[in-house]
Amino acid sequence: MVAGRFDPCHDGHIDHIRKAAVLGDYLVIVTHPDDVIDRLKAPHKHNVPLWARIAILQGLLLYYQIPGSVLVSQDNDGKVAKTIRLLRPQIFAKGGDRTPDNMPREELEACADVGCQIVYGAGDLLNSSTKIMENG
Repeated sequence: MVAGRFDPCHDGHIDHIRKAAVLGDYLVIVTHPDDVIDRLKAPHKHNVPLWARIAILQGLLLYYQIPGSVLVSQDNDGKVAKTIRLLRPQIFAKGGDRTPDNMPREELEACADVGCQIVYGAGDLLNSSTKIMENG
């Protein structure tokens, strides 16, 4: 499982998804609904609507021939602890910028509760959707 806003989806996200895909047999990509992103980015709004982000992420799975699916997070706080508890993934792959020290405590606890292994550094092509939108 990987999770993120993917707003917009960029080369760092693609690198992360491709590297996470080799960790298991089936990859679940979790993204957040527009209203959650809008609250987190306030006063700004989402850049790419949920339906388009889902289509882009599904397209990546098809293009790279990755068995998987795209789901919408059940959490309303921008984290995925509730979603982890519902899906019970075997692996939660985090991008190159995440470490145990900067992971949300709720997600660490959810992974521990369901026996999910956290793999750090699945994708080291660091980029930022915020920087992309600021720099055009």
